Amino acid sequence: MNKENHKLIVAFQGMAGAYSNMACEAYFPNSKTLACNSFEDMLNSTKNGTTDYSMVPVENSLAGRVTDIHHLIPESGLFIVGCLLYTSPSPRDRTRSRMPS
Repeated sequence: MNKENHKLIVAFQGMAGAYSNMACEAYFPNSKTLACNSFEDMLNSTKNGTTDYSMVPVENSLAGRVTDIHHLIPESGLFIVGCLLYTSPSPRDRTRSRMPS
C-alpha cells in the first residue's frame, strides 16, 4: 500500500487520544492514523489495504493481557514486523526504541 508520495496510515483500536493512538504517533510521527471501533476492524483495515499497519496492543498496563488480540492475529493472515519497548508508562513521555521481532 505504501507507495511513493503516500503518507503512511496506521490503524488502531479506540478513539482519538487513546494510548494506542499515542503509540502510533510516537512510533510513526509523520503518519495519519485511523481509529477503529474493534480489533477486527483494525486488522481488516490493514488486511484490505486501507492502512499500511495496525498498532496492536498485546498487553495493557492496567488490565493485563489483551486476550482478544491473541486469537485474532493468527487468524488475520498478517505478520508481526516489530515490537516496542518503552521506559515509562506514558506514551507521551517515552523514549522511543525499536526492536525487530
